[in-house]
Amino acid sequence: MNDPHVVSLEYRIVHDPKHIEWSEAKDVVFAEDDFTVEIKNQRVFFRFTAHYTSEDEAQSAVRSYVQNWEFQVGLQCGPGAFNLRFVRSEMIDRNPPEGGQLVGFSGTLEIDSAINLILRPSEFPKPAATGRIKRTPDVNNMYHRYLGYRAGQEPLPSMAYFCFTVLESMAGRARKRTERRQAAAEKFSVAVDVLNRVGDLSSEAGGPAARKQVGINQPYSPDDETFLRTAIQHMIFRAAEVAHDPDTPREPITLETIRSNRI
Repeated sequence: MNDPHVVSLEYRIVHDPKHIEWSEAKDVVFAEDDFTVEIKNQRVFFRFTAHYTSEDEAQSAVRSYVQNWEFQVGLQCGPGAFNLRFVRSEMIDRNPPEGGQLVGFSGTLEIDSAINLILRPSEFPKPAATGRIKRTPDVNNMYHRYLGYRAGQEPLPSMAYFCFTVLESMAGRARKRTERRQAAAEKFSVAVDVLNRVGDLSSEAGGPAARKQVGINQPYSPDDETFLRTAIQHMIFRAAEVAHDPDTPREPITLETIRSNRI
């Protein structure tokens, strides 16, 4: 090609067939700065307004967007709910030889088998957070432990305690517990009473799965489990937001935020 231009990249949605099915979700288009994102027939198309001359260059331009989108949906829906696997690219020659424009395709189309599944969302998740989060090693460590818990590979108390202590360490290395909690509250805009309850539930309770002996006879109530799981979701997401932009003021995560489950 004399002047190659990537028109689009195509991905297919990969998901865990035991838990979720996107076949009933409506097709949708999201407009971004350098491309539009179209979800159609469980395929995701990145259609570029910016100019990229190679498939690798175009994939690099959307890589963090894809990863952050997967991260956002993983927190909301659990492991294996929404991952994008590259299928092919479409390219044109903007200065073709005499006789017409050349169009090229790479990759191969794949057809997924039909399976009876459980969760059938009516809408695809909107990639609202992709431009305002950053997946640092600490964020990824918390995220993967959370996904492991959701996959049944780790008890809730140990996962929550790990994420909680990582969050505190990201705010500094104060020795006193009250100082660590206050530093985390200020850095991540999380109410101290939220942090206190997460700390108490993850270290001092949990029933047979408790981290400490003192918690064996203090099983979680359904409300305790819901609170702890939801609080960890919010804390991981907030850590990713702060990693992206530590200086922007944010609405505090309060007990009411956790109850309403607003991410």
